[in-house]
Amino acid sequence: MTMHLVAYGKSITTKGTSQAITPVPDNTVTISGNHIYVPDKYNQLVYAGALTKGAQAFTTAQLQSPSLRDMFYPDISPLHLGTNFTGAQQVTDYSQTPIPLVTNEGLDFYSDGGGDGSTAQYAYGLAWLADGAVQPAKGEMVTVRCTAAITLSSATWVNGVLTISQTLPVGNYDVVGMRAEGSGLVAARLAFIGQSAVTRPGVTGVASPQIIQGNQFRYGNAGVFGTFNSITPPSLDALGDTGTAQVVYLDLIPR
Repeated sequence: MTMHLVAYGKSITTKGTSQAITPVPDNTVTISGNHIYVPDKYNQLVYAGALTKGAQAFTTAQLQSPSLRDMFYPDISPLHLGTNFTGAQQVTDYSQTPIPLVTNEGLDFYSDGGGDGSTAQYAYGLAWLADGAVQPAKGEMVTVRCTAAITLSSATWVNGVLTISQTLPVGNYDVVGMRAEGSGLVAARLAFIGQSAVTRPGVTGVASPQIIQGNQFRYGNAGVFGTFNSITPPSLDALGDTGTAQVVYLDLIPR
C-alpha cells in the first residue's frame, strides 16, 4: 500500500456559499482549473480533511468527481476552524473501506468556509489517495525527532531540509508514522529520494507539542509511508502560512 497526499487551498471572502477550492500547485499530479486529476497509481480515497482559517465556521465540505456523482459526494467531518488541525479525530477515515475513484477524472474540493463576507480567509482541503486499503505496519519501532526551518507560504507546498536530531545507525528504515508541529502549519508530507520521489505521504499539522492527536497516522496504523537510507533521509513539504519552524516526529522500523 502506498499513499499520496494532495491539497486544495484558496482565500475566499464570501460566507455560507459552497464553492470549489483551487488545488495547491503540485508537480506530482496533473492539475487544471479546480481539478486534480486522479493518478493511475493512486485511485482510491483513504482519508479526507477540511480546515478554514477564518472566524466564520463552515457547515459543509465535500470531495466531488463525476464517478462520485453516480452514488454520493463524500461529506467531510469533522470540519476544523482555526490555524491548525486540533482534536483527536482530525480526518474522515476511509482507510479500511477506500472510496474508488476513476483514473484521470477530475477530483474537486468544495467548501462553504473561509471569509465572513467582508474579510477574506483561507479554506483548505486535504485528500489522501492510495492504491488500496491501508495495511497497518508491524515491527519493532523507534520514534525520532526532526526539525525543519521552512518559511510557509499560503496555499503552497514549500519544500525544505528535514534534519534528524540523532545520528541513525547505518541502514534502511521504513517510515510507519509521522507527527508534524508548527505555527500556521496545515499539513506536511515527506519527499523521498529516488523512484518514490513523486509519492508524498503526509499528515495534518498541529500548532504545538501540547495538541493531542489521534493515532491514525502513527505507530504503523497508516502503513508504510516510504523507505529511506540513513544517509539519504527524506525532505519535507510544508503547507500553511506565517510559520518559519517545524518539528516532525517519525516512527521508524529498521529494516
